[in-house]
Amino acid sequence: MWQVASEKLNPEVQTLVGHEGRVWAIAFHPNGQILASCSEDYTIRLWDVASTRSLVTLSGI
Repeated sequence: MWQVASEKLNPEVQTLVGHEGRVWAIAFHPNGQILASCSEDYTIRLWDVASTRSLVTLSGI
């Protein structure tokens, strides 16, 4: 995750570890507490933003 408003060269805030391929897209739940990500490893993961823990992994294969 990144701080978009940061003027730093590397504004990375947190790295979420779990996908085994390139992440294609992410989306935040409207409450801001859950993040969904989909990857070329054919999985969708739901993440707890506060703890950066993977909550659920859905497989497309």
